[in-house]
Amino acid sequence: PEAGPSATTAAAATASDPDPLQRLHASAMRAFTIAQGLAHAFDAGQLELHYQPIIHLRSRRLAGYEALIRWQHPTLGMGRPDEFVTLAEKTDLVHRLGDFVLNRAVRDWPTLRAVCADGDGIRPFISINLSAPELCQPGIVEQVRARLADGAMDPSELRIELTETSIIGNTGVDTDVIQSRKGMG
Repeated sequence: PEAGPSATTAAAATASDPDPLQRLHASAMRAFTIAQGLAHAFDAGQLELHYQPIIHLRSRRLAGYEALIRWQHPTLGMGRPDEFVTLAEKTDLVHRLGDFVLNRAVRDWPTLRAVCADGDGIRPFISINLSAPELCQPGIVEQVRARLADGAMDPSELRIELTETSIIGNTGVDTDVIQSRKGMG
């Protein structure tokens, strides 16, 4: 018997879709490559911050920036933060990643601040993301305070953001740490 159009379409779709096991294997190999390369990325200078401008809506002036981590992987290209940050959170690399972001943002802040609006109710700021494991790290408040002092940065100009997934995924987030950080400015 002859195959009808639907049988032919189904056969073509099956032939063009990779085997689910091949997709799973490819996904696992990519995760392994990313995890293995991330530790090397710090020393190889493959990590960088991109700064997304934040505009004060009323005045339409530049109020600050959000620091966004990016990784230029030598073979995979520009890494997606949702891939490598998630892997970093499963290891101690998340602390190195957080240190990198904090240090670079504080170091770059004087140059960035110079082009931000100041006054008329606008207080310049830079925003960084901190994961739940970093927030719960002993001494995190002192670490942030020391970085700010080293960079002569006003604590009120640093905003630390937590993603919803950080909070939802870690219901034990230490509220004392949040309150201590809030008390810094």
